Amino acid sequence: MVPNDQIQTNLNNNTANFCAHHLALLLTQLCWPANITQTYKGKMTKWNKFCNDYNYEDGKIVYKAKLIQFLQEWVMSGFSNKNQDHNGNKINKDKNKNKNGWGDDAE
Repeated sequence: MVPNDQIQTNLNNNTANFCAHHLALLLTQLCWPANITQTYKGKMTKWNKFCNDYNYEDGKIVYKAKLIQFLQEWVMSGFSNKNQDHNGNKINKDKNKNKNGWGDDAE
């Protein structure tokens, strides 16, 4: 059995690590060149959706286990297919398109 003081030490260390990661993330984002945000916008959107779908308490911080899960479930499984979401459900991006792929007003 783990002594109570060891449990408290582990909790304190986890809290300190969590705070340090958030501070590092904020400082990094403040110093990002503008082109990085534009370059990675699509990839960041997928990551943000993944983190929101799983309700991670640490938000969008990247760490090994979470990254592996993201790669397996969202990237390697075919989520990159723009016609499917991460569950494999078909996405109808433009509801105004007819069966030929043209807008309603096109003949």
